[in-house]
Amino acid sequence: MATITVHKGTQIREQHNKRNKKVTDKETHIHDKGEVYTNARGQEQIADYEVWQHRTQKQAVKMFDKVLEEYNLKQKKHHPERVIYDYIDYLKKHNQNFAYEIIYQVTPEEDETITQAQSKEILRQVYEHFKSTYRQFRIIGAYYHADEDGCPHLHLDYVPIATSPKKGPKVLVSQTKALEQMGYTFEKAQEKKVRYADTLFLNDERDNLISICENKGIHIHELKEDRPHLNTKDYKAAQKEKEELLKEIENLKIQIADMKDKHSKERQFDLIKKRLEDEKIKNKDLQRQVDKLTQIIQELTQTNNISM
Repeated sequence: MATITVHKGTQIREQHNKRNKKVTDKETHIHDKGEVYTNARGQEQIADYEVWQHRTQKQAVKMFDKVLEEYNLKQKKHHPERVIYDYIDYLKKHNQNFAYEIIYQVTPEEDETITQAQSKEILRQVYEHFKSTYRQFRIIGAYYHADEDGCPHLHLDYVPIATSPKKGPKVLVSQTKALEQMGYTFEKAQEKKVRYADTLFLNDERDNLISICENKGIHIHELKEDRPHLNTKDYKAAQKEKEELLKEIENLKIQIADMKDKHSKERQFDLIKKRLEDEKIKNKDLQRQVDKLTQIIQELTQTNNISM
């Protein structure tokens, strides 16, 4: 049996993905291609990586040059403030992403063995399926990594492209609109849960990965979490409760620090008190010696009739 991971994010590390030596030499978990090493499962592995497709975001954004040129030409006369000079920068200012990344991985359980060749073939099929299925997700990077301490995995970077009949550029970057135009819209599922377009898309990618593995005789054990969707009101309430808990944790940390400080001061006080008591004992001993010497001197004085 094995488990699968399909994780989508917005952080794309181009130089890491394409194995730029200046970057990867600083990352100790990455091994040189061809190096034989022991992976996290205690098995020998030959470090390998392949770049199946690569374009930087700066190169990829040029696909919008013509569309933006037409859009800007219309805006310059009446709305010069709407002119877009740098599309990636424009998207960032509007809290949008130009590109996304999905990481695919198959992790064998203790009783399962998946060879590097099998992993590579599975991930290559994932890449080919994505390329042929999602017409509005333009792939700009596909990187096979089998040179890290963990299992072989695939980084797949893409730009979501949608057409817009309304105001703005005729073709734009939008994950939501691209999914919608490919038929992914939210649907009401059983038990009144709501699954959004992005979730439906990722579920399809998981199902495809499971199907590829099963066809190769690798049974997949799915790890599912029953986490119902929260509506806005419940979400805000949960966030408020979370904030209150965090505040309570901070207060407890302060109290613990105070207690530690108090305990430390008490220990210091006890040490000083003990030193004082020791000094008192020493002083008493000294006083006894002084008294004894005084008595001896007095006795000698009386004996020799020496007046002091």
